[in-house]
Amino acid sequence: MARFAYSGLTAEGKKARGEIDAKGPSEARDLLLARSVTPVSIKLAAKSLFTGSDALTDREASEISRDLSRFLKAGLPLVASIRALAGSGYSRKTRTLLEAAAREMETGTPLSDILFQQKGRVVHGLAGVIRVGEKTGRLGEALEDAARSFSLAAGFREQVSGALAYPALILTMVIGALVVFVTYVLPNLRPLFEGPGVKTPENIALLFRIADALNLVGPAVLALILCVILLLALVPNLRRLAQSSLETLSFSRVAMGLSGLIVYAGIARRLSLGLSAGVTAPDALSNATAASSYMTVRAAGQKAVQQLSAGISLSKAIGTLPGVPESFVNLARAGETAGKIAPAIREAADLLEQSARSRTDRMVALLAPAITIFTGAIVGLVVVTIFSGLTGIADGILE
Repeated sequence: MARFAYSGLTAEGKKARGEIDAKGPSEARDLLLARSVTPVSIKLAAKSLFTGSDALTDREASEISRDLSRFLKAGLPLVASIRALAGSGYSRKTRTLLEAAAREMETGTPLSDILFQQKGRVVHGLAGVIRVGEKTGRLGEALEDAARSFSLAAGFREQVSGALAYPALILTMVIGALVVFVTYVLPNLRPLFEGPGVKTPENIALLFRIADALNLVGPAVLALILCVILLLALVPNLRRLAQSSLETLSFSRVAMGLSGLIVYAGIARRLSLGLSAGVTAPDALSNATAASSYMTVRAAGQKAVQQLSAGISLSKAIGTLPGVPESFVNLARAGETAGKIAPAIREAADLLEQSARSRTDRMVALLAPAITIFTGAIVGLVVVTIFSGLTGIADGILE
């Protein structure tokens, strides 16, 4: 899918402009018409200010959202708030982004459109949240919710990476030692085990066969990995396919569903915000899912909005989203029954955030010991194999 910039007219005759994900201009036009927007122009979105890494990290997005929300609640204008942030202690790249955003905003360009032009999953998520705030007139509240969501995602990554740093270092050292052992030490030991009159023990013979296989296919595997990396860098469609596959994996039980909990906690907060501000359910769901930093969720969100506009209930539309937690759907259904859909969905956001923190703690508690045990098992297996082989040779000599 690609991102297209559009301008058009709403059913009330008001001007509308923004960006939308679609496979091509014709699909973008159909999606806009489904939202009761008559497109006047559709073109590929402008490119990012940055050509390297993502424009923002989760932590930076959390801090920007929190600070902007505080400034807006204090009564400061949005452009002045952006300029104030540009002079604060953010990284040089972030300050450059904020300064450029402030200049473009003075020409009348909405902040969400400016951020959508940048590169990266996180900055697009922030842009989507800001667009929800712009449309509902509750930008400060939307940014406050965004700060919580981005902080949750950043905390998950920091907690996991911090807990796994030492085991990963040990595992890297062990792998490096095994590579040296297989490519240099083992070939020098081979004459000792395969000399005249020496019967090579089965476990040692197996170790030699494994070493031969690794030495044979190792360069080819390394070349294949480099080719895959190069293709991902040069072929956008392949890169999007890989991104979609990783997103699907991150929503699965392999990752304990953590990504799904974090993503849908943010969607629930934005959806609740829109509904409580009086936005219609299709528009609120469209805004909430379009602000997601996950491509698969944004695409599924567009289909869910179409089904919701066709007459299905909001809870059923939410249930069509990929990897959506069942508790989110159940609370939305309960809110529909009680006539309190917005408060029920906000409670779902709180529940999902609590579950995400709990699962993060469990994952960290499991992963670090698992890696340590795995590393120790590899080292122990190699040591036992070598010493048992030496013992077998010594027994043969004594006999």
